[in-house]
Amino acid sequence: MSDKQITYVTKSGGTHESITRLGSDSFNETKAAIIEQIETKKNTFYTKDAGVRSEVLVVDGKSGKYLRAHKDKTPNDNLLNLPDFPKK
Repeated sequence: MSDKQITYVTKSGGTHESITRLGSDSFNETKAAIIEQIETKKNTFYTKDAGVRSEVLVVDGKSGKYLRAHKDKTPNDNLLNLPDFPKK
């Protein structure tokens, strides 16, 4: 199992459900692939905000599963606040 920091996202709107891809300089995966890895315990994912780690967890929403970062057991918008993947 790997523990991976998410530093970039691709989103099509302003909600957690609109995130389509997540990753860093070393990986770029679909939301579905990240959800599958978390649910099967293949990998764990996190973000950092002001040096504080937030675990990325799977949430069952009205329109399906999505990802949310949790800091100190409090949901926050760390994933939505991450920058887009840099253009290559």
